[in-house]
Amino acid sequence: ADECRRAQYLEESQSWQPSPEVHEARSFGLVLVGSRPTRRFASLASVMNSFWYIPDMLLLRQPQPTEYDQLGDLCLRSKAVWGYDREFLEACAPALRICPKQAERGDVIVADLNDSIVGVAQVGLTEANGQAELDLLFVEPAALGTGIGRRLFAWACQRARHLGASTLVILSDPWAREFYEKQGAHFLHLAPSGIIAGRRLPLLSMPLT
Repeated sequence: ADECRRAQYLEESQSWQPSPEVHEARSFGLVLVGSRPTRRFASLASVMNSFWYIPDMLLLRQPQPTEYDQLGDLCLRSKAVWGYDREFLEACAPALRICPKQAERGDVIVADLNDSIVGVAQVGLTEANGQAELDLLFVEPAALGTGIGRRLFAWACQRARHLGASTLVILSDPWAREFYEKQGAHFLHLAPSGIIAGRRLPLLSMPLT
C-alpha cells in the first residue's frame, strides 16, 4: 500500500504545473491550500476563496507521528518541482523522510495553514563541534514563493542556536542555492551528495552568531 501511495504522489508531482490562477494569486502574496497540488480553479474569485494571508494564519508546530509519511510525500512533491525524473526521486526518497527521534526532540517543525500542512523543516547536530545541519526544508509546490520557506529557515536557525550550534550547514539542491544565499548563507564548495554517485551539491554555511 505504501509503495502504491508513493507511486501516486510521484506521478502527481511530475505532472503538476501551477495554473494561471495560481500565478496570479501569488502576485497578491497569497497561498493555495488545496488538498492536492493538481487542484485547478476556473477563476481568480474562486482562488481567493481558497487562500489565506500567510502572516495571519501560518502556524509553526511540531508534527504528529501519524503525519510523518505525509511529510515525506510533501518533500517528494516539492523536490519534483525541479524536473527530476521518477528514478532520481525514488533514489532520494529515503533521505526525505522524517526522523522520529529528531521529531521527538523537537528538531522538526511543520508549517500549518488552516489545518493544511504546507511545509516542513528538520535540523540536527553534526559530528563537528558547534555545527548543526539543515536536514530538510521543503514547501508544498503550490505554496512556493510565498514566504513559508523563509519562516521555516528562520525557525531552523533558531533551533540550531538552541542546540548550541554557532553555524548551520546546508547541503543544498542546486536549484535552492539562491534561496539560502538570500537568507544570508555563504557558499563554501561543492560536496558529494551521499545519495547519487558522482553528484556534487552546493555546501553552504549560515553563521548563527
